[in-house]
Amino acid sequence: MQAFKLEIIEDTGAYAKAGPPVLMRAIVHAPGPYEFPHVEVSGKVVYTNNPPCAAMRGFGAPQVLITLETQLREICNKLDISPVELRKKNGFEEGSETGTGQILETDPGYQKVLDEVEPIWEEWKKEIENKAGQKENIEKGVGMAGTWFGIGKTGLPSSDTMRTELTSDGEIILYNGVADIGQGSTTAMRMITAEELNQEPEDIEVVEMDTRYTEDCDLTCASRQTLFGGSAAKRSAEKLAESIKERIASLKGCKKDEVRLAPGRMAIVDGEEILLSEVTEGESIEEMGEFVTPERVVIDQKEVKGTPYLDYTYGATVVEVEVDTETGSVEVGRVKTLFNTGKAINPLYVEGQLDGGVGWGVSQALKEEYIPAETDSFTDYIILGALETPEIDSSFVDVPQSSGEYGQVGIGECAHYPILPAIANAINDACGVWIRDLPFSSERVRKKISGGW
Repeated sequence: MQAFKLEIIEDTGAYAKAGPPVLMRAIVHAPGPYEFPHVEVSGKVVYTNNPPCAAMRGFGAPQVLITLETQLREICNKLDISPVELRKKNGFEEGSETGTGQILETDPGYQKVLDEVEPIWEEWKKEIENKAGQKENIEKGVGMAGTWFGIGKTGLPSSDTMRTELTSDGEIILYNGVADIGQGSTTAMRMITAEELNQEPEDIEVVEMDTRYTEDCDLTCASRQTLFGGSAAKRSAEKLAESIKERIASLKGCKKDEVRLAPGRMAIVDGEEILLSEVTEGESIEEMGEFVTPERVVIDQKEVKGTPYLDYTYGATVVEVEVDTETGSVEVGRVKTLFNTGKAINPLYVEGQLDGGVGWGVSQALKEEYIPAETDSFTDYIILGALETPEIDSSFVDVPQSSGEYGQVGIGECAHYPILPAIANAINDACGVWIRDLPFSSERVRKKISGGW
């Protein structure tokens, strides 16, 4: 692919609020995880009489990625090539240049993601072709889409600080300032601390979000805390481990590298087990760890050139849908979603985030619609029910990225990005129409099939 051009007009409602930073993220993400030699993206925020808009599920990126990923499917239709093949030919690799001019210093893992989903796409496509025409008025289709997501605040400085303590009575405490709003960051920080101190997670006590004790960990936003908070926690625990070993080496008259920390808040020296409470000498040992955005992360706010993010998350989703060509109803049958997490700190929670992202993505694609002056409550704003949730197979690959202490990146927001265009592409595959407005309601689909709009 040679060029990408897009103009974005964002309705921010009666007040700007988050409108400008949402637009900035949309502009940065618009060309997707693909290397275009020529990129021109412009945008503006406009005031309207609608309610003020703010961040919701992705901060502007899902909207532009729907535009891109459905256009890629149109290209594939005209060229008669696989949508995975097109993305593999143009997808980011190590050394690729993004639309803002940022050079990717490490393998982003996007090609590996595409390699993993390609056989799924081929298998599902073959299955629906073999079952075509078995149900009256029912057409099946398969769609796929890729995505990327910049970790952290766009081109802005950010930092997290963690403190870890071995108390005078041998307890290990992590003072964690990361706000856990359900994403599981507290468990991740505990696991990281335990890993560096060679303890079991239950050996680590966590003090959360208490300004008397915890340091500043900036905002829980932009899927940043696994990268920023996790790296700060690792550095803090790593330094504490070294300090404990130095204390024990001094007491035992041995070399520091002869001391090994062991689960149960113990250390082992020459086969002898020592409780950490026995080496504190009545004084606690504390260490701080900090992770700060390097100076190279900066972007020209007017030209949108530079390095907007430290690292990115990459993923792809394959979807199978059934379309009732008489009623226009769309049902998502099964979903395969796969992301590169860099390094999954807590694999179970990663899968949970991916499952949740798919669920909310299907809800946004098929159900949710806010109509000013008409939508008054959740009685009118319909979301996907538990019994309507499709079969979801979530997985991940670990291709370490350049910035995190373990090569880890965040997975929170971007999990639902590719499901929206993947469903649109699957509807097109099923019945040949394009739905350009969310949600893909039965009324819109039926009218498109019948030649309306």
